[in-house]
Amino acid sequence: MPEASSDNIIQQLKMFKFYAGLSDEQLHILKNIHHNVQFEKGDLIVKQKQFTKEIYFVLDGTAKVSITQSVINEEIYITSVSKGFSIGHYMVSEQIGRTANVRAQSTVKALASDADLLLSVFDEHKDIGMICYRNLSQMMLYDIGNLHQKIEGMYEDIHSNEQSYWD
Repeated sequence: MPEASSDNIIQQLKMFKFYAGLSDEQLHILKNIHHNVQFEKGDLIVKQKQFTKEIYFVLDGTAKVSITQSVINEEIYITSVSKGFSIGHYMVSEQIGRTANVRAQSTVKALASDADLLLSVFDEHKDIGMICYRNLSQMMLYDIGNLHQKIEGMYEDIHSNEQSYWD
């Protein structure tokens, strides 16, 4: 994938909720810790429970987010992500294993950043860190709400199947 110009990377970073509210000057500080990556259809971008440091900011393409239910070893579809979404942003809040699987459904082009490099920028530039952490907390609340709705729907499906079985 061809390298993007400095101004182009700044414009691309503006697409993401994670960086909402940052000035061009602040984005200029962040641009050098991002690089272009590409995943082909079917590639596993992130594996659940794996410890990795990359955060991906999707520029183009679509990826499927799922979790593997360990008891029955079944993959449960959660959602799809596309342009403007980030993958792996929880790594900034706590260094834990990945919370879900993410697989490319088409060619996915993204900007990637190492979480440790991002955290070092936050340490050096507290104003950038505060804005990004605020954005991250809002994104996490949104994710939790979506997951809650998905789980409620699954329970409703199970309950309706049980009723029809006993009818």
